[in-house]
Amino acid sequence: LRFVATGLTEEYSTPDTFKSHVKGLVEAAGGRMTHKISGKTDYVVAGDWRYDPFNDIVGTIESGSKYHLAMTMNNCTVISLDDLQCMVGKGLRGDTAGKMGFDTLQ
Repeated sequence: LRFVATGLTEEYSTPDTFKSHVKGLVEAAGGRMTHKISGKTDYVVAGDWRYDPFNDIVGTIESGSKYHLAMTMNNCTVISLDDLQCMVGKGLRGDTAGKMGFDTLQ
């Protein structure tokens, strides 16, 4: 599965620390991190906030461009960091296509 991370949280207060944390979780579970949303992206892990470095402001994640793009794509699901941690915590399952898969979110 392919993941993209966007935004930040109170605990991971910069985009780089948030993305690094998400990358560690995803790769430890056998997933793949990418930087851009594409037709191959399965999940976008969205933080609570977004940072606009050009204007030095923090806004809601819903106002971010990656979030909006992910919401318009049919193949991609937007999840929170808590959702990702739940998925990883439940473990992995294989599928017949040979593609790594996370257990279904509850």
